[in-house]
Amino acid sequence: MNNRDIVPSLVSIIIPTYNRKHYLPLAIKSALAQTYSNFEVIVSDDCSNESIDDIASDFSDSRVRFRRNSSNLYQAGNFLAALDECQGEFIATLHDDDLWSPDFLMCLVPKLIQHSHVNVAFSNHEIIDANGIVIPGRADIVEKRHHRSNLTAGLHCPFIEEAVIHNAVPVAMASVFRFSSLNEQVHTLLPQYKYHYDWVLSYLLCRKGEPVWFDPRRLTYYRSHNQSINLASANLKEKDEGGIGVCKLMMDDPCLISIHEQIQSLLGKLQTRAGIKLIQTGQRDEGFHLLLEGWKNSKDIRAVCTALIALLPENLAKSLITELKRIKRRLGICA
Repeated sequence: MNNRDIVPSLVSIIIPTYNRKHYLPLAIKSALAQTYSNFEVIVSDDCSNESIDDIASDFSDSRVRFRRNSSNLYQAGNFLAALDECQGEFIATLHDDDLWSPDFLMCLVPKLIQHSHVNVAFSNHEIIDANGIVIPGRADIVEKRHHRSNLTAGLHCPFIEEAVIHNAVPVAMASVFRFSSLNEQVHTLLPQYKYHYDWVLSYLLCRKGEPVWFDPRRLTYYRSHNQSINLASANLKEKDEGGIGVCKLMMDDPCLISIHEQIQSLLGKLQTRAGIKLIQTGQRDEGFHLLLEGWKNSKDIRAVCTALIALLPENLAKSLITELKRIKRRLGICA
């Protein structure tokens, strides 16, 4: 990492932004409303199409700094550019369309100060719609999916399986981590997996079995809206390839040997999912290869079934996969 003077107990709040001028002021206000007052805010504009100079002029608080990339660096690159300007002992990320409750930092930062061996402290979060209204039941689903629904408050060690297999640490929306826990790997790995920077951060923070601190309260608000959905749907093939790459990275890490089988199974599931998508878009040879790799790694029966379907004439194969997806939706079966 770059040499710098770290300010003890200072929290550097990174707000990465890109073309969300209407939400950005709300995010900045929620950062400034924190009851834990020892913080700085770095708003990092990833070369938006729309200028945020007027927003910058509205916030005269000396704790807020605005910066702009000369070209689009994507999520990982924008995060790293802001990280290089942080002076705090601790780092927290607040996306430009999300919000924090006023006591978010106050609930987590003292735990990091008290427990110097803990790299990251995190909480649950609510899910809100485009208008900031909590979506009933959605947070319950997310907590169950990421294995946080039965997680008790306090210290957990080790936490590597939960962090890398189940993405239990919401690094991008409800976490505070220790700056010194990162090393030069963060600058090497994040640009390689630009659509999975939060997953890679979780891996780097927990890979050596370090303890984490968990607060089960929903202290932040993740916004689900059309723009976030469209972003999640963009460059699907590149995102799938990145996810497979992250799994292979972790497979080669001797620190993770104890969960090698779980990583291999996850790798197979990601390969199967990516293979199905490729076949649906007419890329049958590449998709068939991924399905076979997925079967080898996870023994997922879906890989075999889809591979057999791929041997059918293209139009029939597409129709059959579409019909199977329709049946799954009707029965409420998760992918």
